[in-house]
Amino acid sequence: MTLFYLIAIVLTVATCALLTMERIYRIQQRSSVVMVASGILLSAAILIVVPPVYNFVDSLMPVPNGADLVERTFAYLAVSLLGVHLSFAYKSPLATRLVAGKGGVIALVSTLALAFIAFNLTKTSEPSPQLVAYADQPSVQFFNWITTAYVAYIVGPFVVPAFKDVQANALRLGRIASRLMAIGFLVSALRPFTYFFEIPLGLWYVGQTATTISTLLVVVGLGLYAYVQSRRIVGTERETSMLNID
Repeated sequence: MTLFYLIAIVLTVATCALLTMERIYRIQQRSSVVMVASGILLSAAILIVVPPVYNFVDSLMPVPNGADLVERTFAYLAVSLLGVHLSFAYKSPLATRLVAGKGGVIALVSTLALAFIAFNLTKTSEPSPQLVAYADQPSVQFFNWITTAYVAYIVGPFVVPAFKDVQANALRLGRIASRLMAIGFLVSALRPFTYFFEIPLGLWYVGQTATTISTLLVVVGLGLYAYVQSRRIVGTERETSMLNID
């Protein structure tokens, strides 16, 4: 695990934790249960990737690298919940249909089923976060691609609304938040198309780092929006922004 990748993980976990704490504080006033659950699951998923944590969790599993399946399940659920929340926050008919509606349920169930099949087809013996040591196995490559594809499916519908909000938002802080989220969504949406080029070129960690950073950008963007709305810097922003994360 490269130092840069580890730093990105730590920053993302810390930011997720801070945003989740802020949401928990505000849950008394507004329904932020979905965001809280998403933040907790995402923080747990990213934290499990860290080798010492991974080894501990894996020691509790009945099969080698069962921790990897747990980590990915947490990640799928976190992304799904975030997608549902953003669908209504952006008031996007496309996102609501694909992510929050039946399409989202079918996508999540299908992803979990395919992930379980891919995991069971993988031959492992020693713990390896994200199954890096077994990356040459086709089942692992498919397993990893499933993850990137699911994330892309969820965040893809938000790329255009986020970029539009960069132009529509009247507040500078709001535009920064939208720009961060738009870039994060775009990188995640493109990852499935670059994945199969990364392993032959030895760039897998580069791709993973890019994904982690894109997650960090989205979380920071959401945090900025939460700050804007909690500070009530919203008289103009609510009228012009396409996003309302309350």
